[in-house]
Amino acid sequence: MVMRHTHILIGLMFGLLIMSGISFAQAAPCNQTSDCAPCGICIPPTSGPGPGWCSYNMQPCLSGCYYDGEICVPLVEGMCFGPEDCDPCMQCFGGGDGTPGECGVQHCGIPTGQTLTRVTNGDGDCRPGCTCTPQGEGSICTPIHRTSSETRNCVPMTASVDVSCEENVVNVKAKDNSLEGVEVSVLKFYSTILEGKTNSSGQYGFFAQDGTVQISLSYFEKGGNCYTPPTPLGCGNAACPEDYVCIKGICEVKLKTTEECAPKPCADCPVGNICVDNKCVAPPPPPPPPPKLGCTSNTECRDEDYCNREGNCVPVETGACGYVLNHTWKEYECCANTTFTCKTGYVCKVHNCTKIEYSVSGEDGFVSETGVVTASEDGSPYVGELVVTKPDGSWVILQTDSSGMASFLFDQTGDWKIELKKNGEIMSSVVVTALATPPTVPPGEPNFFDELAQQSWLLLILLLILGLLVYRYYFAGKGSK
Repeated sequence: MVMRHTHILIGLMFGLLIMSGISFAQAAPCNQTSDCAPCGICIPPTSGPGPGWCSYNMQPCLSGCYYDGEICVPLVEGMCFGPEDCDPCMQCFGGGDGTPGECGVQHCGIPTGQTLTRVTNGDGDCRPGCTCTPQGEGSICTPIHRTSSETRNCVPMTASVDVSCEENVVNVKAKDNSLEGVEVSVLKFYSTILEGKTNSSGQYGFFAQDGTVQISLSYFEKGGNCYTPPTPLGCGNAACPEDYVCIKGICEVKLKTTEECAPKPCADCPVGNICVDNKCVAPPPPPPPPPKLGCTSNTECRDEDYCNREGNCVPVETGACGYVLNHTWKEYECCANTTFTCKTGYVCKVHNCTKIEYSVSGEDGFVSETGVVTASEDGSPYVGELVVTKPDGSWVILQTDSSGMASFLFDQTGDWKIELKKNGEIMSSVVVTALATPPTVPPGEPNFFDELAQQSWLLLILLLILGLLVYRYYFAGKGSK
């Protein structure tokens, strides 16, 4: 019976959830409202212990939320129920009966045409802390923290902006003195996108690209002095300063574009270099001057030219491995990676064939021991084959390792010859001798001398006894007489 009532209760709860239009994801369990998503309220259980569930259709909705006809959802940027939901000096337009409106610029005062004189009768149209500022053919409300009567004895602040791709820097001063701690707001379309305070140098840096921004300073007090923010600079017939642009009658800061700030290849090339395939390279050498026409001897031509039979200076015909000297082509003895190579046992160094120094060394040993041989080539380990000729005339091939070493077994007595060959020519060789294994005395068969050495302590005792007897006989005997 209890199980049956439990099933009925669960069914009623799910039915209520479906009727209310709340999804199972919205009806998540909760212990308190903070466990729910924005605009949700935690409904406690109807009876007994356990968690409640999140509800999103309780009316009126929580602050910052509105009823969209089905559930309570959060206000998005730009939506409002009143001006307090908008940025300073903006108003909330439209909406009503629980439906949100939209934030927009608050117009004020009377149109001033293109004269852009300050509107003196429009401040009353703005929210507290704002003033009516000319813009285009009308005026809009912009932030100000004190009225003119309250701030008339304050020092006016000035603001300039250094625009760059790395960081835009706002410089705030008053009477040429930098001000630290001034609140700076960066606005785009009259909405704040960045804000912060000036540092000890009176600067506030921010990163932004593309488009324009407005810079707004807050009223500031320090050391018993007050400072008022500057009035936005109008730009009817007058031009805006550098790095500014006129937007609807107000000079706004013109930011660097993404294209301007994109990395430029070869921007830091050293003087004299050129950019090739986005890389800095040295320029190619200038072409040689054309040969001189008309000559009677080689001395009238450049060194790399000669005077031909027609009486003209023409370039000397070059080969694959050589150089021009005194109007003539000279062949090198050798050139690396060409057919002009050296014979076996020589290497090409600076166009000259130099003999390669080979070395093979080893040590004598005994039969049944391992012999070791070391080979080098031009001072470096030789990696290759060595020919080993045994005493009986047979031979074997050894392969050296990366250290130029190889090993073999002495299995015959006599001279062993080790040779390093190149193309059948012996470049270096060494002869080592394998000796017979030295004779060893079988254990248990000591010789006479070994036995005598082992019994030497007995001889010493006998000599001491004999000495005592002689002493007693000669000296003790005479004393008794």
